[in-house]
Amino acid sequence: MQVAVETSDMTASLGLKKSLMRECAVRCSARRIVLTVILVVTVRILWLSFFNSWGSSRSAHVSDDTEKNGMLSGLLGTKTGVHKLQNIKNVGLEVRGRSFYLDGKPFRIISGSFHYFRTHPEQWKDRLERMKAAYVNTVTTYIPWNLHERRRREYNFAVDGWDIVRFIKLVYEMKLHLIIRPGPYICAEWDFGGFPSWLLHDPNMVTRTHTYTPYINHVKEYFSHLLPLLAQFTHQRGGPIIAFQVENEFGSSDMCPDQSYLRLLVNLFRSHDINELLFTSDGAKQLPNGTLPDILATVNFNEDAGKQLDKLHLFQPRKPLMVMEFWPGWFDHWGEEHHTMPVAEFNKLVDVIFARNASINFYMFVGGTNFGFWNGANFNKGVTLPTVTSYDYDTLISECGDVHPHKFKAFRKLLKKHGLITESQLLSALPLGPPKQAYGRVKLEQVLTMDSVFKLGGETLTLHDPIFMEFLSVNGNSGQGYGYIVYRAYFRGTVISLKGALHDWAQVFINGLLVKTIDSRKDVPVDIRLTVGSQQAARNTIEILVENMGHTNHAYASRLSNMRKGFQGEVSTDVEKIKNWEHIPLEFDDRFIKAIQHSRDWQSVVNTSRPAQLYRASFFISQDPLDTFLDMSNWGKGIAVVNGFVLGRYWNIGPQQTLYVPWPLLNKGKNEVMVFELKKSDSMFKFTDKPILAS
Repeated sequence: MQVAVETSDMTASLGLKKSLMRECAVRCSARRIVLTVILVVTVRILWLSFFNSWGSSRSAHVSDDTEKNGMLSGLLGTKTGVHKLQNIKNVGLEVRGRSFYLDGKPFRIISGSFHYFRTHPEQWKDRLERMKAAYVNTVTTYIPWNLHERRRREYNFAVDGWDIVRFIKLVYEMKLHLIIRPGPYICAEWDFGGFPSWLLHDPNMVTRTHTYTPYINHVKEYFSHLLPLLAQFTHQRGGPIIAFQVENEFGSSDMCPDQSYLRLLVNLFRSHDINELLFTSDGAKQLPNGTLPDILATVNFNEDAGKQLDKLHLFQPRKPLMVMEFWPGWFDHWGEEHHTMPVAEFNKLVDVIFARNASINFYMFVGGTNFGFWNGANFNKGVTLPTVTSYDYDTLISECGDVHPHKFKAFRKLLKKHGLITESQLLSALPLGPPKQAYGRVKLEQVLTMDSVFKLGGETLTLHDPIFMEFLSVNGNSGQGYGYIVYRAYFRGTVISLKGALHDWAQVFINGLLVKTIDSRKDVPVDIRLTVGSQQAARNTIEILVENMGHTNHAYASRLSNMRKGFQGEVSTDVEKIKNWEHIPLEFDDRFIKAIQHSRDWQSVVNTSRPAQLYRASFFISQDPLDTFLDMSNWGKGIAVVNGFVLGRYWNIGPQQTLYVPWPLLNKGKNEVMVFELKKSDSMFKFTDKPILAS
């Protein structure tokens, strides 16, 4: 019985314990649920609070705080440029139906093209500040391959101060987004559309196609250096880059359609860990051949805005409308009239774009300069049409940083009309133009004769017959890409026959005297017969000076037959075929310019009528230098160099007559001007405070 009672008591005790344990478990579980709910709600509230502040700082509209601080709509919201939270990855720019979203919030792209390579690096910040004053939220730029790989396999992404990383960081610090158009082909009225000239060293080269393996290998190698550099600054990693363009207006290429080529480029972006939005841009008619089904298509135009947007909508009805290139002006070719767009037309077209809720990039928003020999050329009806040095574009911010007297204000009014900025922003003061100075007339001091100039040329090769400059085994077997080339040989006889291909502009000298000028911008063979009169029987000298006026950047034949520069053919006399030609490159690179500056052959100026001479003068600036313009309207044809920097080309056929001289190129104290004049010179240089872009 005792055992039974003890057993019963034990059973009761165990039951009580189990009951208490169950009650405790239930209570603990309830507490966990309550605590979990509280924790989730708290985290959710904190997250929404953070996300709202994040989104409002990056909205396409300006908040009250933003307005008070003079900040812009749609910009990065912290002092350092980007909000960052550990364990949270930025979503980036997305296409959701017919709208763009950035980090989950609706986003309207209001962008302007600004080419870092067309503005002196010390002026980048000034131009970006002017863009911010116009209330854009995004900057767009190309990257020219030929600027950063001038010789094959020699990569320099900070060449001569044009530092792409520095530019990206500056955009980031200015709280602007960035769209990159890295090519490999960019057009842009830039020499060879951004392709390096050394591609032309290959006689079989074909570009913009997947079918020519050497071309594809060059692209892969270049992108293997460029894309990892850019990937560090993508939006998803906290940087400013929100999108990348694939190729450029490929639908206009005679190589299209070639979806394999476009797909290869897309795969290169992805293989280098670039996961931002990719897009293509084309004219409306070219849309079907210029893109891929999974890539956003955008459109380029400057007329019939409604019709162009309708065509884009019909082509991809379930995606947002984006005008990747709205042209508010245009560029100029030598010998043409200066191009402008009336403000009334500008207003009408942009108004339609905004009314259709389309995003927009103004090409250009900031004008620039084709410094050095970087200008490109168009090819139309068998004629090469070189672009002038100025890339002012009659756009909202000029080549020298002035805001357009009408378009800049009109643009802000349109933003206000469509609810994209506030009234107080509309009424804010317009930026003042950068100060300028007319430094007046500078008398010529010295001259360097043609013979002395030729002696200072680069690597000289002697070949049986003349060949194009790109085929020369110079510059590490990259050929000559820019500037002038001299072909020199010796002959007997009195009648000369010159046959072959010549691009673009040439002068023929016999024993130092000019006997023929050849404007050979037409893509036709030259066949010229010269009677040179009674010459020395034993040894006469012929020199052919040829100017490369810029490789075609648009509408060129894919086989590149008309692209190479210089002279390739044969020259004979009534006595013999002329052979054993010296090839003398005049590239006006740093080495050549320094050799010129330190030459002992400079002479006092006596005769300014002889062609193909270098002239030099100096002038003093007593205060901090300001922007100025070198007026070359009384000169003929050539290039100007200020303090060792090649400003670019001038030509009295116009329309451009002045060359922009940015203040960072000038010194407080002594300054030097040199001009290589091919035709006729004045007795002085003249610096003015106003550009002459229309003659």
